[in-house]
Amino acid sequence: MSATIQPTAEQIQRAKWDLLLADLEYRQEQIRQIKTFEPRRLLIQGLTAGGVLLGAGAAAGALATRLFFG
Repeated sequence: MSATIQPTAEQIQRAKWDLLLADLEYRQEQIRQIKTFEPRRLLIQGLTAGGVLLGAGAAAGALATRLFFG
């Protein structure tokens, strides 16, 4: 036979507070990571988009040169 020990009201309340504090710490860490990573990601996306536009412009220029002067 095993006897089950019921937690006291104080233990239950402490467990609820511990869960709440752990959740707040987790969300705070998520926000910190987003603030750190977001500017870098935007910069990389902007550089990639610029490279794609530059490549498309070069291709259009080469095509136009070939069609008009070719």
